[in-house]
Amino acid sequence: MTNRVNYYFILIFCFLFVTLFSQTHTADSLLRVLANTRDDSSKGKILNRLSVELRNTGNYTLATDYSLKSVKICQQLSSSPSTALARTGKKILAQAYNALGVIQWYQGNYPTSLNYYFSSLKIQEELGFKKGIAACYNNIGLIYQDQNNNNSALKNYALGLKIYLEINNKTGIAASYNNIGVVYRNLRNWPLALKNTIAALRLREETADKQGIATSYNNLGLIYYEQGNYSLALACDLKSLKLKEELGDKQGVAESLTNIGAVYLAFHNLQEAEKFINKGLQVSQSISSKEFLKHGYKLRAALDSARGKWLKAFEDHKFYILYKDSLVNEEKTKLTVQSQMQYDFDKKENMTRAEQEKKDALAIAEKNKQKTILLIVIGVLILIFVFALLIFNALRTTRKQKIIIELKNKETEQQKKIIEEKNKDIIDSIRYALKIQQSLLPTESFIQRNLNKRK
Repeated sequence: MTNRVNYYFILIFCFLFVTLFSQTHTADSLLRVLANTRDDSSKGKILNRLSVELRNTGNYTLATDYSLKSVKICQQLSSSPSTALARTGKKILAQAYNALGVIQWYQGNYPTSLNYYFSSLKIQEELGFKKGIAACYNNIGLIYQDQNNNNSALKNYALGLKIYLEINNKTGIAASYNNIGVVYRNLRNWPLALKNTIAALRLREETADKQGIATSYNNLGLIYYEQGNYSLALACDLKSLKLKEELGDKQGVAESLTNIGAVYLAFHNLQEAEKFINKGLQVSQSISSKEFLKHGYKLRAALDSARGKWLKAFEDHKFYILYKDSLVNEEKTKLTVQSQMQYDFDKKENMTRAEQEKKDALAIAEKNKQKTILLIVIGVLILIFVFALLIFNALRTTRKQKIIIELKNKETEQQKKIIEEKNKDIIDSIRYALKIQQSLLPTESFIQRNLNKRK
């Protein structure tokens, strides 16, 4: 067992050296790319990547600095007159807020972390980016979980899981199952804790998610440890440690080292427990992880007590209390609640505003509709009036023309009568003249008789 432990310490040393070198090399490469980048959206993305790289090495100060630079650039982009550019800026801004939330969470600054997560959530909801919304719910759940507010943690995890299932995001589904498993472990509901954690592990193995697999083994180790199954706990912790070393996850390495120390302490293997606990404290100190410093000092106090080193145990216990109080105290809990209340208030206010805007829009639409109807009615009435006027004018013109025609007909009739009368007079005169003529001229018989006499 001792040779195996020494092997792990050598491996850890090599891992820390290689990780530091590779992370520095990656950061340097990103800085060179950043220096040659002119596009603001690309700058924001690179700054976010730099923040993640430095966060993983425990350089929280510089990681925060890069994230804040990304925030500044993306805030300007999000107010761009170009809709597409503004949307891109908001998306990167949400990622920067999320990165800042993780950094603050690692350092145990829960209220600040929660504020950043809520800022990210607001933007994700505005963009309608479901994957981002679900991720924010999971991160918010982690804050409540670390403060032992299991009900609020489960509520947020359930919201995240529902969205991940809707979009069939297996990575997100696995993360949600994993987190729900952690809450049930805290509630000591072992069947549900194992069910959800194993479900997460199977999905992560299916998607070859090494980081997720490492986390699932870590959580399984904790469940088995709390159940008293130390052999299975150690096997899971060692698998988790190996994967975290390969990934360069110093935060995860600190956690696994501390967990392995706890298992050896349970085995009463005090020598091996001391090695892993101390190494875990060293890594936790190097990355300023208050959560694992708290856990490490608690374990070392128990280790000192087991050896009868009461004074040293007392000193370690004081450090444990110090970090515990710095992570969870009344003021921080109050600030966390205030953050949640502020978010809920803002969300409700936004919903109320949106509802009012919808009502106003409907009222304006109805008003415009009525105005349109009124204009149409007026238009129709005007058309009817014009049409009636045209008909009236046409009728009046027709009536005038009819009167004129009637007058002309009467005049024609009168003229006809006059002509007829004149014609009658002429005919009568002719007839009268003819009668006179006939009376003056001899008759045909008279002429014939005279002709006969002459013969």
